[in-house]
Amino acid sequence: MDRNIFKLLGQKFTIKLLESLAELPKRYSQLSDICSNDRTLSLKLRELEKNKLIETALSKDGKKSFIVYKLTEKGIEIMERVD
Repeated sequence: MDRNIFKLLGQKFTIKLLESLAELPKRYSQLSDICSNDRTLSLKLRELEKNKLIETALSKDGKKSFIVYKLTEKGIEIMERVD
């Protein structure tokens, strides 16, 4: 595993966000329960995406479309090791 990944996993909110996304993809507003500060949440999600642990996907609910965050294969692998 990359050294940056270990560093990232040790940061506040990272494991909780990944655990939440391991259950099922979630919208930004659903993840704000984990990290109530919008700036911190945005930065953390960007960092996870940059390290290819999560990705965004388009989801539809009837006529509405919205963006969800979900684990990548790399993110799933990391979470299996963390458990």
